[in-house]
Amino acid sequence: MECVENDFTTSKSYLESEKYTEQNKSSQLNRIAHQVQTITASKFWQHKWQQLIIWFQAVRSRRLIFLGLVTAVILMITSSVVLYLNVPNISWQKAISTSMILLLGGYGDVFGGLQEDLVPLWVSIFSLSITLISLLFLLGVVGLIADSILSSKFAFFKRSLPLPKRDHIILIGFGRLGQRIADLLYKLKLPFVIVSENPHDCDLADKVPWLTGNIIEELSKVNLGLAKSILSVTDDQMLNLEAALLARDASQKLNRHINLAIRTYDRYFSENLAELLPSSQSFCAYALSAEAFAGAAFGENMLSLFRLNQRTVLVAEYVIETDDTLVGKNLSQISYGYTVVPIYLKKNSPKADGHTEFFMPSDDEVMKVGDRLTLLASISGLRRIELGNLHSPKQWQLRAKPPLNSSVLLDAGNKLKNISGCDLELARRFMESLPAAIELPMYDVQAYRLGQALMRLLPIKIYPL
Repeated sequence: MECVENDFTTSKSYLESEKYTEQNKSSQLNRIAHQVQTITASKFWQHKWQQLIIWFQAVRSRRLIFLGLVTAVILMITSSVVLYLNVPNISWQKAISTSMILLLGGYGDVFGGLQEDLVPLWVSIFSLSITLISLLFLLGVVGLIADSILSSKFAFFKRSLPLPKRDHIILIGFGRLGQRIADLLYKLKLPFVIVSENPHDCDLADKVPWLTGNIIEELSKVNLGLAKSILSVTDDQMLNLEAALLARDASQKLNRHINLAIRTYDRYFSENLAELLPSSQSFCAYALSAEAFAGAAFGENMLSLFRLNQRTVLVAEYVIETDDTLVGKNLSQISYGYTVVPIYLKKNSPKADGHTEFFMPSDDEVMKVGDRLTLLASISGLRRIELGNLHSPKQWQLRAKPPLNSSVLLDAGNKLKNISGCDLELARRFMESLPAAIELPMYDVQAYRLGQALMRLLPIKIYPL
């Protein structure tokens, strides 16, 4: 009876020890699992995971290489299973090695050593498809790797251009718009640096400092706080805003002012941006193109446009026709009456000196049929020209006395006609009837120029009515 009790006690203690061991193992496993979960959920590993994703997205070839490797692994597993299940007397090791040979383009090496009666036809066709797919993906990835290695070797020998220290321009984004801006800045010989997500093969690559990669990270390398201007013209308007905010904060830390030009696609976004960054200039591509189309609707040729003081200025070209509202008017009337700026004139017939083209032409030039006039105007100025809606000039009275030398009367009459725009016969009759007075509709600048020109020839007084 005592022996039985001892055996029972021993078995009970053994069961309790086994139960304690199992509970200890279970608690250890739970503790290890909790530690693994804590490590994977920590901010450090989340940050590393985000950095890995950014690293993959920074260069397109990295994503292609990753997809190619994933495709290769899937094809190897699939072909190994198919070969093991359908080829007699083949081991897993042989199936895996055969699959790897197929992935490397060794279809002839594999099926040259297998007997035809042991391999089903569909398995041969499947193996051939595996080889063809690998040629498209895996070997293409090998080519990308070789290309990146060779490119890095050649890039090692390229001379890296020094980054500007201060008062430079930072161009963010190198799409079609960024390329045109870069060409203009280079022609103007302005110091600037390009920051883009992807490298581009162009002539400026060896002439201008260039940083590629994650734009926000690269901005810390370009002396952001000491820059003169930021031109953010990527296709992502939120990225443009983020870059502008970083530039503003960096310049404020150094008590400097920085010029911000931001490309946008939404008019309402541009309006909100003006409140957030009052000193910045936002250029909404769709709004600018809408004004250009509206100007072209008037029937004129829109050459270009730009922004000045938060307004869009259009560069329009007019070819003067018979029923045009500009016929017979001089450039003074056109400039001040329609609120435009003539910058180029090409006459249909040459003048006495033989010239037909004039940059920043004189206000005395009269528009005739066939002349070509290029001017700067807002959309409202173009509309006034289309409707012939001139701003009303003031009425001025001109009083003149006979000159000491009557030979200057002819020259005085010509100046009166050219500057005021009055009829030539009226101007000559006035000069012949001196002393006399005449009322003329003129703009302020016209009246000032007329007074300065005539007082050198004869005694006059001119004043507004």
